[in-house]
Amino acid sequence: MSSLARTPAPWHLGNRLSVVFLGLLGLGGIAFSWWMVAGTAETATQQKWIDVGVVALLLATVGDVVYLLAGRRSVRGRQRSLALRMARLADAGLLAEDGDTDSGTGTVVTAARMTRYHRSDCLLVRGKAVSRGSVAENVRAGRRPCGVCTP
Repeated sequence: MSSLARTPAPWHLGNRLSVVFLGLLGLGGIAFSWWMVAGTAETATQQKWIDVGVVALLLATVGDVVYLLAGRRSVRGRQRSLALRMARLADAGLLAEDGDTDSGTGTVVTAARMTRYHRSDCLLVRGKAVSRGSVAENVRAGRRPCGVCTP
């Protein structure tokens, strides 16, 4: 089994801990600022604690954004790794150059402005003017596999 299949999620433990830490810090800051605002009637004092609450909310949001970007970066790396492996298999002749990817061979279809390559029976290319090519050619052209029809 490949290392890609064994990894349960695109996030590492450090990513998970940082989003939990920043989330709890943000939630605690919001709760504390609410408690401080509720205890005073002065508008100037309330405004200061509202500002603290907004900063706490921004901390929690930054944690979420960093978490999502780390996952996206990891998934992109996995996609590139998989595409390079497929290209190496095609170059080594382990994927035949005729036929279709669903029968275990290496021919796929694409069009000039497409950024992804597809199996010939993919619903996303049905009715479109497409040309056949190998997986290796499409990877070299910078195309990625379709997320709907390619495994």
